[in-house]
Amino acid sequence: MWYEALPPFMIIIGLMSASAMGLKFVDRLTNNGKPKRYRLDKYERYLMQRDERITGSDAVQQDITGHRA
Repeated sequence: MWYEALPPFMIIIGLMSASAMGLKFVDRLTNNGKPKRYRLDKYERYLMQRDERITGSDAVQQDITGHRA
């Protein structure tokens, strides 16, 4: 019957959701808690390089007084 297909379907959906959430967790873990950046242009890459030179991480911004944003 049709209801016999529900348990495997739920398992597949559950595993796909777990892998997507795990990937998002790893991205945030490696990017200092900020979401992954997509579609970067030349200027944004320049700013990331500048931030990395100033703070040691491309995901952390710092103002002129040394406070992290």
